[in-house]
Amino acid sequence: MKKRVTVVYKSGDAKLDNSIYALSRKIHSVKDKLRKEGVDVEIRWMSREKMNIAELHGLDLILVAGGDGTFLSTSHLITDKTPVIGVNTDTEKSVGFYLKSDLKNIKKDLELILTSKSGEGYYLHSLPRLLATIHTQSRNIINTDLALNDLLISNTVAYYPSKYFIRYNGKKDYQTSSGIIVFTSAGYSGWAKNVLRKEIRMKEDEFGFVVREPMNAKYVKGILKKDKELIIESDMHRGFVVPDSYDEYHFGRGAKIRIRLVEKSLNVVSFSKNFLENRREA
Repeated sequence: MKKRVTVVYKSGDAKLDNSIYALSRKIHSVKDKLRKEGVDVEIRWMSREKMNIAELHGLDLILVAGGDGTFLSTSHLITDKTPVIGVNTDTEKSVGFYLKSDLKNIKKDLELILTSKSGEGYYLHSLPRLLATIHTQSRNIINTDLALNDLLISNTVAYYPSKYFIRYNGKKDYQTSSGIIVFTSAGYSGWAKNVLRKEIRMKEDEFGFVVREPMNAKYVKGILKKDKELIIESDMHRGFVVPDSYDEYHFGRGAKIRIRLVEKSLNVVSFSKNFLENRREA
């Protein structure tokens, strides 16, 4: 039996590099143990700066070492059903919402994932992702990366107002604000929750939006079903869509941005039946 694993890591300061070195020793320890048990594990290491879609496809496991930012940027290049496990290499600095393992637990976690099925000590969660499709006035169509957390739609200049029409659930509103955050059920716990400043209830297959600093807006938040679209019509000379605070996709006045949940979910490993919980189940 052969298992193919790619480790995506973030290099940085000496402390982080020491954590990656410690991680590599633990991973190779698991590899040596499993080889003696008849399981051949092929390990490939890839820095975050050099990763690409082709090399993150058709694997048995992708292990992301770093913080949530590294995990989110890596998720943009995963387009198939390969399971992903996040390893928090600095629990003092990183919240680690998507990182369900750490340097203390990775040896037993990795061995478990490579020798067992989902439900036998770990769980695979298919987390929904958002796609924004930009239709420009020149009839170009641009698809953004898939967002696991959220999308920001706003003016490219922070001190200029964002102006646009918003359409959802049969409603239409012309708004002036600091932009809109569109979020998944998992992404709600981050930036969107801080803007909302209150708890909301939503299902895993729903998505929502919240308007930042509304100056002229009837509808400042909303929840949409998985088969619905949120449509933004730009009245800005320069605007952009930013998936997961990462890459920028620019548009101009008259552009139409259509946002929806897509079927290309991300299979993320955790050790609890409820992904939102960080506790480990026995």
